[in-house]
Amino acid sequence: MGTTTDFALLARDPQTGKLLVDQIAYAAGVAGAVVADLLIERRISWDDRGKLQLMDPRPLGDAVLHRALAAVQADPKHRSVARWVSRFERREVQDDVIGLLLRRGDVSLQEKRVLGIFPSKRYPATTGEAGRTAFEMIRVVLAGEVKADESAQALIGICDATGVLRRVAGPVDRHVLKPFRDADVARAVRSSIEQHRASSTSGANAGSTAAIIT
Repeated sequence: MGTTTDFALLARDPQTGKLLVDQIAYAAGVAGAVVADLLIERRISWDDRGKLQLMDPRPLGDAVLHRALAAVQADPKHRSVARWVSRFERREVQDDVIGLLLRRGDVSLQEKRVLGIFPSKRYPATTGEAGRTAFEMIRVVLAGEVKADESAQALIGICDATGVLRRVAGPVDRHVLKPFRDADVARAVRSSIEQHRASSTSGANAGSTAAIIT
């Protein structure tokens, strides 16, 4: 599950373990990366209507992707990539990814309390090697030094859609990013983030209006 773990590492400050983007963007990014990994591993594919279908139910030896694949297998219908991104945005998926990174030794757990009351968990990198490898792959692709393979295509598109790319690589020419932004998974991730943020804004505005009226 290279895309998923690479994204989870890049989305955090390696020193502090703090997320570089908000929870909405992170959840959508992880979900999109899970879908991308299933596509890369040829466990799912596109049907003639542009929806995702099961191709190979064999497990991948990875708990996160295994559960995701089981969800696809259990669904009798072919679904859009947007639907699966939405399904995989659950907190349990993110927890499973962090659990994998902890078991691999890529990150460590730091627990503390904010204001002495609210529990907080952060996951700083142990050596930073895995994150640096992912960043270097992004760098050489965007510089035109190598052609993007499926993993790089997915990772760059998802990092761009979530705002992670700008945080780790700085501004990138939009013409360079266009083929990555146009990928179906990246577009679904971006759309999900926009919808969640619009919903949050609408809810906040409605609450403010109600408070004024009362």
